[in-house]
Amino acid sequence: MIIMCSNCDQPMEGNADMLDMEVRCPNCMEWTYPVLPRAGTGLDTEAPEELGQNRLDELIGANDDVEQWHKRRRRRRQARRPARPADLQNMWYIMTSSGPRGPYASEQIVQFAKDGKINAANELMNAQSKSVICAGKIPNLFGKQPKKTVKPKQTSHQDWYVKTAKGEAGPFTSAKIIEFAKAGKIKADTMLRKAESQQFVLASKINGLITTKT
Repeated sequence: MIIMCSNCDQPMEGNADMLDMEVRCPNCMEWTYPVLPRAGTGLDTEAPEELGQNRLDELIGANDDVEQWHKRRRRRRQARRPARPADLQNMWYIMTSSGPRGPYASEQIVQFAKDGKINAANELMNAQSKSVICAGKIPNLFGKQPKKTVKPKQTSHQDWYVKTAKGEAGPFTSAKIIEFAKAGKIKADTMLRKAESQQFVLASKINGLITTKT
């Protein structure tokens, strides 16, 4: 039932026995003998249900607030929780002049490499083993490097091959062959062939290549 403070008319929840005892009003904080609600105030009919519902709503809201606080607290504790050993295997520190930075997950390190934030010369330290390694030595961190293909040397119909004791040397341009002849590296009995031909001829047979001194 609803009773009222005789001093400030504050509604309170109580019972008939409280009408004969002195209680302290939670509103005015004065000791008083409660009284029944006066007629016409509405507290004697609808107020008990409304007051009870309001208090129930307040209780539900308070419980929701407490639950939200516990959820936030659990999230903060999980964020501060140290990583498990299994997780440390995939965590890395980036070594800098001011000290290690991190830790970063392996996925973050791969993204840093793609974005150019780290290069092959950067040193990384594994969070579990504490071993330091150059980023360039981690397999596939910077993607598979395409193999360099060596293009075959293009030959011209004017190029020459020189027959030697170890096989063929060349190809050499006509200007290079003349230079060799002037330097004495190609003599009259040296065998040469053009790039488009498989037949060797004596250098002395090539017009203007070997000049004879008179």
